[in-house]
Amino acid sequence: MKRRGFTLIELLVVIAIIAILIALLVPAVQKVRAAAAQTQCQNHLKQIGLACLSFHDANKIFPPGQAAKTDQCFGWATYILPYIDQTPIYEGLSREYTRFIDPTAKLDPSPIRVREAANYQTKVLPLIQSTIQTYICPMDNFTPLHHPVSGAAKTNYAGCIGTSNDGGTSGNANGIFRRLRFTVKIAQVTDGTSNTIMVGEIRTWDPIYQNLDFTYNPPLVYGDQQRYFPTWVGAVARSTTGTTTADDWDCHLKIGGDGVLFQFGQAQLAGPRPINYSVPQILDARGQTFGSLHTGGGANFVFADGTVRFLPESINLQTYTFLCKRDDDRSVNLP
Repeated sequence: MKRRGFTLIELLVVIAIIAILIALLVPAVQKVRAAAAQTQCQNHLKQIGLACLSFHDANKIFPPGQAAKTDQCFGWATYILPYIDQTPIYEGLSREYTRFIDPTAKLDPSPIRVREAANYQTKVLPLIQSTIQTYICPMDNFTPLHHPVSGAAKTNYAGCIGTSNDGGTSGNANGIFRRLRFTVKIAQVTDGTSNTIMVGEIRTWDPIYQNLDFTYNPPLVYGDQQRYFPTWVGAVARSTTGTTTADDWDCHLKIGGDGVLFQFGQAQLAGPRPINYSVPQILDARGQTFGSLHTGGGANFVFADGTVRFLPESINLQTYTFLCKRDDDRSVNLP
């Protein structure tokens, strides 16, 4: 009795059908993964937003953008560690400083710079190298997970300092967070908490040009002048003497604009860079930009009322400017 097998043509047809099914399936799987990553990222921001509000409930202020009157100190994300189930790290850091973070923001930590703790290398560094999943967007490429020089663990979320980087004695930044130990209360959010960005997503690299080097050296991806690599702990000076400021406040606070001109189409503007801004310049504006690697062109933000929204990169620049500020008394229509 003859056994009937596949002919070559039938085999090729089956292979072709399988290939077509795989080709149809892969985009669907990628969409599902992207949607899951989007949801997880929004959940992270929701936790961060609720933590900031819980901090406000306990201390009557939002976390200060910086713990000290220096650009090389703990940032807002260190303040909220106990509110995102990271108390051991917070307590571990508090043991290594004569005076750790004052929740009222009336006193500088001692020492004022993260890197000047007596046991920095042996006890502090292992703590700030801790990768905290709440601070990592699942769409991040995870390379590297630590600042290439200081070793501090990365974050994909930065506090909004508004449209001014004022770090002087007046501390007139108009965002939810301010520099140099200045703080904000809910009563000072006169635009309404639902109309004011608190924390937004940031990219640790530019998918088009890659490096976010302050001096903009194209061959360098994470060079020794790296300034904008974001870390949750705040700013950690690169040098052991604490004199180098290449890794400073920009790593955990982002602004809409600082007066420096940036390229927008055929014009040069001063003000908030658009979401996912990606035009390298000598004074590199990309490092002060909110953005993400999510599909759809935009980024997730948590507002001062704890709600999370995805804002498209096509958002009207004026509307985006108003959302970055807490006290311009302008009404906005969210996309």
